[in-house]
Amino acid sequence: MKIKTSITLSQELDNKIDQLSCFYGNRSALIEKAVRDLIKAEEKRHNDLKDLEILNQNAEILNDEADDVLSSQKFFGEFRWHPQSSPDGGPGSGIGYSCRD
Repeated sequence: MKIKTSITLSQELDNKIDQLSCFYGNRSALIEKAVRDLIKAEEKRHNDLKDLEILNQNAEILNDEADDVLSSQKFFGEFRWHPQSSPDGGPGSGIGYSCRD
C-alpha cells in the first residue's frame, strides 16, 4: 500500500531529482528507491558494527587459538620468490613463489 506524504527539499536537490526521475519512472519511484537503499545501507552498517563488536569481544580468545594452530604447524623448506617462466618459454613474465627444501 502506498501513502501520500509531503517533504521539504532544497531547490538544488529538487532539480537533481527532476533530472534523474526519468530513469526511475517518476519522482516518487526515485525517492522511494533512494530511501530503501539508504535504509539497506544503514542496516548493513549496523550489522557490521555488531559483528565487529563480537569479534573485538572475542579477539583475545581467537588470537590465542590462531597462535596455537600456527605454532603446531611444521614447515619443510622455505618459501622463496622467483621469476616464473612465460608460456612461450622465454624470460620470466612475472613473480611467483615455490616451496624449496
